Amino acid sequence: MTPVKQTPGKGNCLQAAIATVLDLALDDVPDFADRKVDGDGKWFDDVATWVKEKLGRGVVAFNIDGSESIPEIRNVNAIVVGKTSRGKDDHAVVCEVDCPKEKKITFKFVHDPHRSNKFLTTLEYGIFFV
Repeated sequence: MTPVKQTPGKGNCLQAAIATVLDLALDDVPDFADRKVDGDGKWFDDVATWVKEKLGRGVVAFNIDGSESIPEIRNVNAIVVGKTSRGKDDHAVVCEVDCPKEKKITFKFVHDPHRSNKFLTTLEYGIFFV
C-alpha cells in the first residue's frame, strides 16, 4: 500500500483512497467525485464496475452503524467513509479493519488523503476489495 494524497481543492478523497488501497497512482483511478460519497450508492456501482473491468476484483460494502452484520474479516485495509471536523461533507479515508468472528469490529486509521490528516469524527460505512 502506497499512501496517495488527494488533489488540494478538488475533493477527490475517494479516488485517492482507492489508489492507496489498490497501490495505484492517482491518475490510474477514475475520479468518482461526480457520484458524491453521500450514501446514495451510485458511486459504489461505478467503483464496482471499474474494479471488475480493470482489475478483475470485487468490492464488498458494509455499514458501520450495526444495522447489518459483516463477514469475519481480519486486518484488511478498507476505505471508510464518515464525517470530519472540517465540515458537513462525507470524507473517505483508509483504515485497517478487523472483525474477528463474533467480536466487535475495530478500525485503525491508516491514511487520510486530505492534507490535514485529521481523519474522521464519525464512521458511517466502508468498502473493501476482494
